[in-house]
Amino acid sequence: MVHLCIIHENQLLVFNIEMPGIRIISKLSGLALDGNGSNVKAAMPNNTVGQIWSLESLGDGTFVIHSYSDKNMVLDIEYGCHGENIILYPRHGDDNQQFYINSDGTIVSAGDRQKVLQMVRGKVVVRPVNISRNVDHIFNIEQLF
Repeated sequence: MVHLCIIHENQLLVFNIEMPGIRIISKLSGLALDGNGSNVKAAMPNNTVGQIWSLESLGDGTFVIHSYSDKNMVLDIEYGCHGENIILYPRHGDDNQQFYINSDGTIVSAGDRQKVLQMVRGKVVVRPVNISRNVDHIFNIEQLF
């Protein structure tokens, strides 16, 4: 059994990777990643299946983030690692569908480690983070079940 261990606010959080049922919430805005449709957006947390995800460890420190409602659909950087929009797309295994989940709450593209998941005006994107700005790029992972 594979586990994801994250230290958050001096607590060790352990998530069972083989079990779906996580929600990804922005620490700054409180909005959740919502995959209801092909575009992933930032939305108020609710009980819809579009906000439930599962993590798959690839064994090298990277993860694939699957939709709970359709395990074949995963978070994907549109147009490969050169794009920025996060969409749901059928899994193909390339770097633009793999992410590092860091202990500081950032979710980083495996294909371009300078780009982090961010919420911008209701959209979910990957962009280089500018620490001097108030950027919505730190996430809490909540295990739901």
